[in-house]
Amino acid sequence: MKKNLLKNLLWTSLWLLSFALLVVGPRELWENNNLFTIFAAFANLVLIVSMLYSNKNLFKSYDELQKTINLKATAVTLFLTVFLGLFWEGIYHSGLLPIQPRFSLIVVFSSICMIVSSVVISRQYS
Repeated sequence: MKKNLLKNLLWTSLWLLSFALLVVGPRELWENNNLFTIFAAFANLVLIVSMLYSNKNLFKSYDELQKTINLKATAVTLFLTVFLGLFWEGIYHSGLLPIQPRFSLIVVFSSICMIVSSVVISRQYS
């Protein structure tokens, strides 16, 4: 399992770097060069698929308790991210909240939610 965890960390780190390159590159590193941007987008897509397989292999190495904790934490995270994101969008468009929903903030919320829900759910089983 440790080997799969390290592979997952590697693929996720590479994806994060490629995503940063995709977002920042066209504005800061190169200008008006669609070839570089297309290459960065393709690399990012390939790394997304690699992360998918890495996560699948990591999940296969889990025991039943780890699978249960991970699935429950993922379900809580997905539910909260989708519905609170939609709620935020709704109250923004209705004029009740002046803070516009931003994808980056929703991703940060989702990450924090996954970490907290994993810890809380794992404590329920110990």
